[in-house]
Amino acid sequence: ADAAVQEILYPQSNSPVQRLENRSGGLSSVQTLETGAASAESGEGGARQRAASGSRKEVPAPTGNGDADRTQQSLLQLDVTVIQQRALRVPYAVRYQDDARLPAGDSKVIQRGKAGRVVETLRLRYVNGKLEHTQVMARRTTTQSRPEIRLRGTNEAEASSTWQWPISSHVVTSGFGDRVLGGQHEFHPGIDLACSVGTPVYAANNGRVAEAGPNNGGYGIWVVLDHGGGLQSVYGHLSRVVVHVGQMVHKGQLIAYSGATGRVTGPHLHYEVRVDGRPVNPRPYM
Repeated sequence: ADAAVQEILYPQSNSPVQRLENRSGGLSSVQTLETGAASAESGEGGARQRAASGSRKEVPAPTGNGDADRTQQSLLQLDVTVIQQRALRVPYAVRYQDDARLPAGDSKVIQRGKAGRVVETLRLRYVNGKLEHTQVMARRTTTQSRPEIRLRGTNEAEASSTWQWPISSHVVTSGFGDRVLGGQHEFHPGIDLACSVGTPVYAANNGRVAEAGPNNGGYGIWVVLDHGGGLQSVYGHLSRVVVHVGQMVHKGQLIAYSGATGRVTGPHLHYEVRVDGRPVNPRPYM
């Protein structure tokens, strides 16, 4: 048998197996091995049968999934701890500032945000290849985040509780009410402020442009702002306007430049306030 195994593993010419074949009556090497193995197995099987018959013990048949049972009964457990680092992006915060110069619902970014960066040191525990526990051991900021700042519009085209003068000059050349102009008595529906041609004119309060451009009456080029609640302000005798009808404006916004258009005796700004279409003393609205 040993010689036959050698021949199978390392075949050579004129091997001992050939001589064994001659002595075995012409059987091939494989047949000779099979015959010997069968005889040995028969002898061992008889011995086992006699032993089992003498002891009268039964061996229970295996039940269940053999692979699963072997896995559950495994005595070897691989427990690995790993230390590693990871970089994380920290999103920036967004901060809002109310601004009456912007229409309600609008916003404007005045400072761009910048994301930060932190590096974490982690302890990871794996049991049999499965992550069981994660511990953050340290956290270090490498780049500080910067918030984004946005202006949030609150202007709903309605006047706030405070007003401002429409031009820098506070010199009143003609007041509100009855006056004599050119030898005739008349009602003056606003006040006249002394200024030279081209003086910037500003909105006295938040509002929406109702009129802008030439006027067929004595106002010349004018701007009318609607402040809501039946309240309007009028700016007359202008040289040029820089707003358009329907535009929302905020208090202090440039709307025109003063001039001497319409029925005038010289350059000045006519400022007028109307409540439900009726002129009122503009002093409380300055």
